[in-house]
Amino acid sequence: MTRVHVYRTRRIWSNLVAWAWSVPLVVLATLVLALRTEIFWPLWAALAIGSIGGVIAFIRDLGRRCTYRIDGPTLHLDNGRDQRQVEAREIMDVSPLDRRAGRDYILQHVNTIPDRKAASARVDEYLRYCSVDIGMRSLSMGIGRRMIDRMPKSRYDLVLLRLFNGQAYLLSPAHSQDMADGVGRMLRHADPE
Repeated sequence: MTRVHVYRTRRIWSNLVAWAWSVPLVVLATLVLALRTEIFWPLWAALAIGSIGGVIAFIRDLGRRCTYRIDGPTLHLDNGRDQRQVEAREIMDVSPLDRRAGRDYILQHVNTIPDRKAASARVDEYLRYCSVDIGMRSLSMGIGRRMIDRMPKSRYDLVLLRLFNGQAYLLSPAHSQDMADGVGRMLRHADPE
């Protein structure tokens, strides 16, 4: 009887943390400006933009929940809308990595595609089963990306699953090393040589 291992995705509030650090600084600067000039509309605008941005950051960080399940020689990927079964013989390798390395990997493969629509579809394919924001479509235009990359929980929080057919998926399990080890065990049991 084979044992089933289920790995749930992590939830990291990276965008919300970036907004929580940046909005008070902007509001404080506009407050000082308003008190000196007695013009208060920049303060109200900063509060409105900060509030709307906070809600958007919360929604983006809420993201989608994914589940990864190892059942014998099969890895089941499920994001709530799409499901994919990957047999052990299809898997070339699996490795934990951080968000910057994940972004670099995707950009390395996508930058060679001249058609922007096809490149965007390829990015979506890489991130189909990833529940965290790695900064590919960040609303902050990269301002908070460096801070998010340096957060302790973002280090090695992804798993890169590469298949022999050229496909690859970035996965975001709550325990990335455990999942990488679990897939490694699955591969060893499926191919005892």
